[in-house]
Amino acid sequence: MKVKGRLYKKEKGVSEVLGSLLILIITVMLFSTVFYYVSTMPTPKQRIYAQFDANLNIVKNSTGAYCLNITVKNVGGESLVDWRTMFIIVIDFTAKQHMLSWSNFSKQPFDKDGKFSQGESFYYNSSWDGFTYPEIKDIQALNIGVTLLDKNTGNIIWSTKLQGRINMPPILVGLTTSPAPPILGKPATFKAIIFDPDNNDVSGYNVTLDFSESILKYSIDGSPTKYMSYSGGNSFTTIVNFKANESLDILRPYTVKVIINYGFSGTQNLLVSYPTHIFVSRGTHSKAPDLYIDSKFITLSTLEPTHGDNVQISVTIENLGGTGATFKLRVLDKYEGYKSATNPDGIIPIKTNLGSSEYLPSEGMNYTIAAAGQTTISFIWENVGANDNGEDVVSKVSGSHELMFEIINITPAENPNKYSDTAKISLTVLPSILLVDDDGYAEGS
Repeated sequence: MKVKGRLYKKEKGVSEVLGSLLILIITVMLFSTVFYYVSTMPTPKQRIYAQFDANLNIVKNSTGAYCLNITVKNVGGESLVDWRTMFIIVIDFTAKQHMLSWSNFSKQPFDKDGKFSQGESFYYNSSWDGFTYPEIKDIQALNIGVTLLDKNTGNIIWSTKLQGRINMPPILVGLTTSPAPPILGKPATFKAIIFDPDNNDVSGYNVTLDFSESILKYSIDGSPTKYMSYSGGNSFTTIVNFKANESLDILRPYTVKVIINYGFSGTQNLLVSYPTHIFVSRGTHSKAPDLYIDSKFITLSTLEPTHGDNVQISVTIENLGGTGATFKLRVLDKYEGYKSATNPDGIIPIKTNLGSSEYLPSEGMNYTIAAAGQTTISFIWENVGANDNGEDVVSKVSGSHELMFEIINITPAENPNKYSDTAKISLTVLPSILLVDDDGYAEGS
């Protein structure tokens, strides 16, 4: 039986045009996915590449005691900026840290342009940090290492052992908090930055934050010892829940310890402990800002500078009010020898690396501070004994001086102004020593 009708050829395939479009769409989607993945990857921290040499000499100081004299030379590679490069000296289990902008370094020839460049050298004398020894044999038994650290990134630029055992203890670079300072009644994140002079991976170290020897242990929840977890970038963090405590003095520093367990030796744990200081806040006392400064919050690289020296100064300002503010800082040098008919108080503004200390950071700029926050200001007092133009007011400036710090131009205004906006630091300026040649005239003449 024949079936009559029409036969149709049915095409189930996709046309070439639609196929090409489909492939193009898939390709674009894949490329977009890969591009998004790559673009969201964290950018590696910039590293500094340079080579250095160091040598150690044992010298006598003016009292006849022995000390270390270490010379570091940049033999090739990039220049190091003084304000971001930290020099760390480790002697046995004690570490001392100084920026290359520290006055004992900055007055050396290498730092005339603020950089440590190829072919230049600087020296460190251990007596600057109080390391002196009665006998040479006392030094010969020491374990000594030096490190250059990029403070901006936390990366080790260079490290070497100068004497002693191979293994050196890890170093606490700093302990920070967020918020800063911690507020009583609220949680705060503590962050410890640690590096190992042996270039070992610190991520496996056990790090704890210890409040047990501080009265603060009664103002935190749980155990006074807090385990810190590794968070990358040589950093360890932990969250501490603070209790409200109306009787705690918030205008003083409290000591906490960072304890690092960095391995085993035989059956013993290898431990090193670093005490450090923190402040706490009670939060906002008023809706308006209320800024506070105290001599306890001010540090100078030396309290006995020589006439013409540079001195590194760090000042921490606290806001005990509930509103952020802008402000300037004024720093003045008071000295009996400055008194005259036109200057009866004997007070002059000083020269700093930011300009005149009459208005820091400058007449046209301000510092900022958050509600219940802190701001730390660092600057260099240049040419001790000179005015803000770098000129000596009088020829003799040795003796007792008083640095006067004042918070000014606070906006919005403090109301009420419950805490002090002024502080003073006493120091002694030593006379400069004129070096002479054999002919009795100034050296080089």
